[in-house]
Amino acid sequence: MSRMRNIVVVLSSALILVGCTAQTPTPTPNPTESSASSASPSSAPTEAPATGTPDVETVAPYDGDCTQLLSEERAAQLGIVLHKNEAESSPQLGWEPFYSDSMQRIGAFGCGWEKADGTFAASLFVIPSAAVGAQVREKWSDLMEADCDPQVGPCSLFVESNGLLAEIDAYSDDLEAALVAALSAPTEAVIGSLPDDAWQTLLTCDDIDVIVQQSAASAALTPGAPTDATSFGPLADGLRETAPYLWCPMNDAADGTSIVVAVQPGVGAPTATRLTALASSPVTISGATEAWEVQGMPSATTVAVVAVVGSNRVTVSAGSITRSDEELLATATTIATDLLAQHAD
Repeated sequence: MSRMRNIVVVLSSALILVGCTAQTPTPTPNPTESSASSASPSSAPTEAPATGTPDVETVAPYDGDCTQLLSEERAAQLGIVLHKNEAESSPQLGWEPFYSDSMQRIGAFGCGWEKADGTFAASLFVIPSAAVGAQVREKWSDLMEADCDPQVGPCSLFVESNGLLAEIDAYSDDLEAALVAALSAPTEAVIGSLPDDAWQTLLTCDDIDVIVQQSAASAALTPGAPTDATSFGPLADGLRETAPYLWCPMNDAADGTSIVVAVQPGVGAPTATRLTALASSPVTISGATEAWEVQGMPSATTVAVVAVVGSNRVTVSAGSITRSDEELLATATTIATDLLAQHAD
């Protein structure tokens, strides 16, 4: 039996402005797409959008609390338990370790639930409808409007109402219906403005590719990550445009080297908890007000350099089966330094 992935629900609750995207540690429910296309580099500089109300802080809907959407009692009735709050962890399990910080900047959060045996039960991610423009909707119209067969695998249900676009993946119709109903609960949320010192014009992935080629001394690096474990889809594209959030993966298939560059205006420094969890240590990088070397990256990459200038953050992560961590850290430091110099200009 098939069902529509896109359902428009008309509700009379308060306007909800929320946003998020992420991937749960379960098989990707969306069709496979190359990472190069999901990064979507362009040849022109990206203007950071003036989102939200000036001088107003971001307020997360439902206080960013998954249990406000589905209480522990209700979850128990459905035979599931909250797995994690995506705003407190890395949805990409290594490829985008600080992705959730850009989610938080616009009041975004996602939730994941699992069955008693620890297997996937459901995930829910949301973003303001206004953040998903006409071009993004046209690009992903097939995904948002297509039928899917639950017997083949998890299905993505897109629900739009009251200024909210949500993506629900659930293993059962009952659980899916419960999450749709949960989204009808009134909430108040605000997408705050970018800080005054946030970079307003971002480099493009094309620009960053040139910097990486020079800094890494490897012309063999090509755009794209050698994995499908990356975020893509209308919510991911909407977040990248609204937060804003620039993510540029590159890899050298010949020697097994991967380099990922993320630029995040307005998010500031990672939390001390996150830095400790990733085995970070402070370092000095030219042009940065704060910087850290990270040696506890998850599986996709092994090390990273995080550089912060005011409210702006640059993360360069790297992994290789042929190069040492020391060499990778030196390369990441050079790339980060060159990126900061470009933004300073």
